[in-house]
Amino acid sequence: MTQEPDTKTCGMCSMEIPAAARKCPYCLHWQRWLSLQNPTILVPSLLVPLLVFYGITEPQPEPCVLTFSLTARRDYTN
Repeated sequence: MTQEPDTKTCGMCSMEIPAAARKCPYCLHWQRWLSLQNPTILVPSLLVPLLVFYGITEPQPEPCVLTFSLTARRDYTN
């Protein structure tokens, strides 16, 4: 029966870390980039659907159209 190793090497700093570690305790590098515990994956995966849903369900305001006129006038009264 083969036994699983107790440690593995961190891909960033090459230090020996526990085999079950998801994040290196030395350099704080995530061992699996595509992990839901990784904040660089978790935050966008929660925010993007929320922003898409909010953008779809929120009624869009009518565009504001500004109009103005400029009149040039000479006044020769003294």
